[in-house]
Amino acid sequence: MATKEAVAQLAALPERVAVVEIKVEAINEKLADIKSDVKEMHDCLDNTRDLLADKLKEMSEASDNQH
Repeated sequence: MATKEAVAQLAALPERVAVVEIKVEAINEKLADIKSDVKEMHDCLDNTRDLLADKLKEMSEASDNQH
């Protein structure tokens, strides 16, 4: 009986491997999307930092000129 069970499990193995491969591919695609989103967010934060630094410098210079 154990041999029949083992044969049945081996017969199902390629299908199970295929399912796992599809899931891994989906995870890889989602990971690539997340990496892209993180890069976009990082670029946006860098831009915001630069704009804020420029504005603070401008405001500081304006304040110095008033005094």
